[in-house]
Amino acid sequence: MDPCSFVRIIVGNLAVRFPASSSSEPSVSAPNCYCKIRFKNFPRQIISVPVIFQTESESESRSSSTVAACFSLSKAQIDASLKKTKFSVLSVETYLRGDVVSGASCGLAPASEKLLGRFEVSLDLKAAETKTCAAHKGWVALRSKKGRNKAGSDPELHVSVRVEPDPRFVFQFDGEPECSPQVFQVQGNTKQAVFTCKFAARSCISSEKEQQSKERKG
Repeated sequence: MDPCSFVRIIVGNLAVRFPASSSSEPSVSAPNCYCKIRFKNFPRQIISVPVIFQTESESESRSSSTVAACFSLSKAQIDASLKKTKFSVLSVETYLRGDVVSGASCGLAPASEKLLGRFEVSLDLKAAETKTCAAHKGWVALRSKKGRNKAGSDPELHVSVRVEPDPRFVFQFDGEPECSPQVFQVQGNTKQAVFTCKFAARSCISSEKEQQSKERKG
């Protein structure tokens, strides 16, 4: 059993805040927003985001325990990333949804979408192997590339990003499997017994009989 260094990137506390004037505009419903969270070659993660207006009472704790996305990196992935640059960039794109399509939060794009802005933050993966690193927490103005709006008229995104150690253990079994193997922790040339475990196997025939019995009873 070898200890292996993993780190995980946690993105949470997402919320979009619109200027007070936006709430007075005639509309059928409140704005519907979602974020596309990207990190390197990992599959992008799409999450619906709550919307508030500046006229409302602002309480950042309303989503303080919400985790929007999580990326887990192995030691090999960390080292490969550090070969190119010391810092890795995580991107959060915020969109205003038009015609809502069911299942958009599962990765399907809506019929129409408008990019409100993109937020990018640099992450120090090397430092996160030994300690939790808070990369960002708070509000940021969202500005699209098409133009600049007047000060205070841009929507804002609240987001928190942190990178923390996620130590794991890798098990390796040599030779024939045993019914009650003893597990050792290996550190260099030193082996230390940690615990023993017991495995039991059921035959295919007995499993099929149990399944048929359950089906008859059900």
